Amino acid sequence: MKVTVSANFKTNKPGGENIEFLYIRGDGSHMKVKTKTSGPNGTAFWKKDYTIGHTVDRKYMMTIVGSPLYTDWSQVKVNCKKKSDGFKNPMPKSKS
Repeated sequence: MKVTVSANFKTNKPGGENIEFLYIRGDGSHMKVKTKTSGPNGTAFWKKDYTIGHTVDRKYMMTIVGSPLYTDWSQVKVNCKKKSDGFKNPMPKSKS
C-alpha cells in the first residue's frame, strides 16, 4: 500500500524563506526537514511517500523548530493480510 504524508505551511514570510520542522514518529524517531516558502503569501509544501507491506499502527506529528507550534498526532494504520517487503523509505533511526 502506498501512503503519502504531507504538510502545508502558511506563514507571514515572503517567498524564499526557510522553514525547518521536525517530523516525529510516536516511538521517538524523528527527522529534521527544511523547506522554503514560495509566493507572496509565504506558503510551503512538503511530502514523504511510503510503501507499506505489513500491518502498521503508528502515529506522527510535526513541530516547527524554534516555535511552540505543533500538530496533533495523526494515526497511520494499515492492515495487510499478505506478507510483503515491509516499509520502504522509513524514517532514519534517532541519534541520541
